[in-house]
Amino acid sequence: PDFTWLSWRETPPWCQVAASLSTEALRHPWHSRDERAFFSGGLDNGRDRKALRQLYHSSSAAREALLVRDVEAGKWFRWGQWDTSNRSGALPAKLPALPPQAACRHKFALSLPGFGYSSRLRALLACGALVVHLQHDDNEFFMPALQDGEHLVVLRGRDAIKRKLLPTLERLRQDPKSAERIADAGRRFAQRWLRHDAIVQYVSSLLAAYASRFRGAVTL
Repeated sequence: PDFTWLSWRETPPWCQVAASLSTEALRHPWHSRDERAFFSGGLDNGRDRKALRQLYHSSSAAREALLVRDVEAGKWFRWGQWDTSNRSGALPAKLPALPPQAACRHKFALSLPGFGYSSRLRALLACGALVVHLQHDDNEFFMPALQDGEHLVVLRGRDAIKRKLLPTLERLRQDPKSAERIADAGRRFAQRWLRHDAIVQYVSSLLAAYASRFRGAVTL
């Protein structure tokens, strides 16, 4: 698990966020949720997010099928969070980030990489939204356990946002029972495997496995 599980800037630790997401998901039954696929974040962070912005602003069908909120963070915003001297000239986001609970009001949610994997996938699953996830070379530790078509729907290919996103969403809307089943399976995956004690057990097992590979004394 990366540092975002412990807390990140204004975001509380995952153990607290997960509890609030579970409560919020129950407040929004599937049949009452917004049909539009939800995304909120910086659209300058990576090629695929730029493709989403272009699609959203160039297609009336996309604006009907999606709810996209660009916080207008700027190209160097992520680097600027560590660069205290601001050598890159980064500007702060123009809009505040929405809380992760916002996705719980939607039937569908988009998981798009920025310059690397997006750490919001676990929150989208916990919300009970059907996650449409764009495949990326970088993964969090739990992602290989997720099954395409069972816990989420995976888009693959360099031009997947442009060519596959809207047809995939339309297909899912045409089969609401399957869409609800996948969303519920993703939520149950998060409840079982991404809860705090499960993560602690995973880290413990990981460290024990690393330790078993060492032979002899370790010098510092």
